[in-house]
Amino acid sequence: MCLSPIMMDARKKFPDGFHPIDIDFDYKRDRFARHWTRKERPPKYLLIDFGLSRFYDPKHGPPLDLPVRGIDRTAPEVQEDKYNELCNPFATDIYYVGNMIKMEFVDVRFGFDFMVPLITDMTQAEASTRPSIDEVVTRFETIYRSLSFKLLRKRIVARKEDEGASALYDFLHFFRRMRCI
Repeated sequence: MCLSPIMMDARKKFPDGFHPIDIDFDYKRDRFARHWTRKERPPKYLLIDFGLSRFYDPKHGPPLDLPVRGIDRTAPEVQEDKYNELCNPFATDIYYVGNMIKMEFVDVRFGFDFMVPLITDMTQAEASTRPSIDEVVTRFETIYRSLSFKLLRKRIVARKEDEGASALYDFLHFFRRMRCI
């Protein structure tokens, strides 16, 4: 399963595999896919697609390079007026990760408001004001530790979820949670 450039290794979650288009079913779409929750079998998340990667020697200090235009072209430094200016590529990576979390989670699902301050900092217009990856990790760990057990077990709800489907999903989630206690 993939949200470019992050992929979830779902082998533990779906031990017998799943259909590539409809993950609720097995590969042949004959029956429902046997699966586990993320709580029961935590997946691995992998950074992928290093086709546009570059190597920088840390001995030479923070790198300056022309920006790389990937799938996400919203970073201020890849816009036409700044595209030929040297910038720190790691700050651009921070922007891309923050923007991906914003677009794939915060903007389309309820319950991720606790991430907004960090994501706002990661997607600052001025690259030099963005946190480093070490700062992002430290802040995320602090945020994570501050979250309640109840919030961490809460069902993730799409902002456009149908009310009827939502009631069914809430019911199923309740029993799934009881199974994990």
